Amino acid sequence: MSVLGDSRTRRDAIKKMSSGGRPSCSGNTTDDREFVDNGGNNNKQVNTTEYINKLRVRFLSAGIGAYIVPTDDAHQARGSFLIYFSIPLQIKNFKSEYVHPCDARREFISGFSGSAGTAVITLEKAALWTDGRYFLQAEEELDCNWILMKVGQNGILSSKKHIPADKNLQLKSIPSNLVDEVWSTSQPECPKDTIYPLSFQFAGKSWEDKVMNVREELQQGGNDAIVLSSLDEIAWLLNLRGSDLPNTPVFKAYLILDMTSLSLFVNPAKVTNDVKAHLKSEGCETGPNCVKLSNYDKFFEFLGQTRTKTYQKILIPSRYSYSGGASFAIYEELTRGSLKFTFAPSPVLFHKARKNEVEIANIRRCEIRDAATLIEFLEVLESGIGTYSGSGSKDVQLKLLQRIGSNGAIIHYKPEEKTNKRIVTDNMYLLDSGGQYKDCTTDVTRTLHFGTPTDFQREAYTRVLMGAIDLAMAVFPKGTTDVAVDFVARQHLFNVGLNYRHGTGHGIGMFLGVHEEPGYYEDGKFGIRLETIVTVVEKNLPRNFDGPYLGLEPVTFVPFEPKLICAELLSTKQKNWLNNYNAEHSLF
Repeated sequence: MSVLGDSRTRRDAIKKMSSGGRPSCSGNTTDDREFVDNGGNNNKQVNTTEYINKLRVRFLSAGIGAYIVPTDDAHQARGSFLIYFSIPLQIKNFKSEYVHPCDARREFISGFSGSAGTAVITLEKAALWTDGRYFLQAEEELDCNWILMKVGQNGILSSKKHIPADKNLQLKSIPSNLVDEVWSTSQPECPKDTIYPLSFQFAGKSWEDKVMNVREELQQGGNDAIVLSSLDEIAWLLNLRGSDLPNTPVFKAYLILDMTSLSLFVNPAKVTNDVKAHLKSEGCETGPNCVKLSNYDKFFEFLGQTRTKTYQKILIPSRYSYSGGASFAIYEELTRGSLKFTFAPSPVLFHKARKNEVEIANIRRCEIRDAATLIEFLEVLESGIGTYSGSGSKDVQLKLLQRIGSNGAIIHYKPEEKTNKRIVTDNMYLLDSGGQYKDCTTDVTRTLHFGTPTDFQREAYTRVLMGAIDLAMAVFPKGTTDVAVDFVARQHLFNVGLNYRHGTGHGIGMFLGVHEEPGYYEDGKFGIRLETIVTVVEKNLPRNFDGPYLGLEPVTFVPFEPKLICAELLSTKQKNWLNNYNAEHSLF
């Protein structure tokens, strides 16, 4: 856990924070407001007074002036990367979207349940930084002990950019986790389910071949070892899956890979005989294609010994795109001695991003099954039937986030008993659906209306759809970044002064992680989002100047809401694309 060293100046720096005008805490200025129990002015809020006070007692006794609580777990784990782009592309700078409730320390201490944010608690104040996807949610969930820092608005920087603003601030790491000490006996138990192999028919490549490819890249970079802590990279590399994170089939582990051996650190109770046979670990001590199993709790002890090994150079994964890279604890342990290291993105990240032919074929078939089930469900809703049992069986878990009316404006709203609303005919309905199958991970969002939408709702929806269609039709040279095409998805909203407070898309795993897409959100009224998985394909063009040239091809075939489309706003090309999309959907 990162900690700020004690100094009066850092209290002064925190005093300059702005609450972002939280209406639920109005009545005093930010600097004058007393941070006490708010008496429950919102039924979505958790009273954090006791937790914060207990934490302050602990870090004050440790000589600390402030305490940083990130969303991340020890693995800075995040699930989805590059190349099965959801229409369109982007979302950056949020490392740990997926954590198990036993690791949800920031949510415990702040009451904020969004998947991105950083809490900073000083002796006098507490603040939470988050991005535009979560402004409304944070307003509703934070009690008045907390200052909401809206990143990107009114000059608000991210929490990590605030820290170096004061030259007298000193970052300090301490061995104990103070939030866990406060959480104590009420902290949820971490999962203990076993790990299982993913067969070649789904993976499309053996783990031995994957390891060989990674070793080749390490050698090209002058490295002879790498430390992996990203859970999805370990699961992908070894063709293993687990259930340690909600809706994401990964397991807690660390992996050290060098030119002659692999060491996997995992809870031994999770390792079955099938896994041992898969990894060729029985009787294995050394060898390029056998995996030595060690206890998860022994990893950092082993890491300390690694510094004395005769490695020429070891690669420590850096942050890149969706990946948080290695934790500071790993970095600190490996850089204490004279061991040479490279701080660079993990090569596993890029291999995992590019799906092989087997994976792509599986994904195409799987998406059709998933779309059929979702269309059945939507037809049931349209007919007004209250219950549904789908024909598609999920191999792991299903994510079904339904939002009606004003709840749709909360970008990552999760239905709960105390906040849910009835599905009615006079409100917009947003459905964010996704499933985990052994042959694919799905993620699709559609926005519907079961009555008569307003003219503004139809225009907003159509402009979101126009952006999605334009990006789906876009042709761009290889090497184009997500930032370069982001404007394509937003331009029709920009033209009338509208926008959305999140990125335009994200990568998706293959039976791994799933991670926002073109949208529009009218605070307190409704939300619109359209999400379709596409694959990147090479385009066959008359010319090929500095090529190749790429485009996007949908693999999700769930129709758009016709009563929300203003056909007069669509260009001829957009209408043709939509007609072709609907024709392909009808084939399935």
